[in-house]
Amino acid sequence: MPIRKRFRLRRCIHCGEWYEPNPRAAARQKFCSDPECQKARRRKTSKTWRRHNHFPSGEADLARVRVWREHHPGYWRKHRRRSFIMELLVPLVSLKKTRFWAKVTQLKIIGFTFSG
Repeated sequence: MPIRKRFRLRRCIHCGEWYEPNPRAAARQKFCSDPECQKARRRKTSKTWRRHNHFPSGEADLARVRVWREHHPGYWRKHRRRSFIMELLVPLVSLKKTRFWAKVTQLKIIGFTFSG
């Protein structure tokens, strides 16, 4: 049986209590397993994530989005239509080429257009 390496005790940065870190995360573990400390850890990581990953919000971002939408009318309608056609075609790709092109021809006869 392999010998289990014991890690030095560490002090939790939230509550200040001593704890033995989990061997799988010992190098990065800063908080103990107490539920209150885990809540503090999640709050800290969320705050850090929000600081580094700007999510558009506020009046300035809303104004920028409004201007973009005015310059690109119908963008989402085109996107939805294209994805609908792809849903029809993707299962057909696995068929043999002749069957695939026969199906494409049928779709053209029905009235589907394949332009974006």
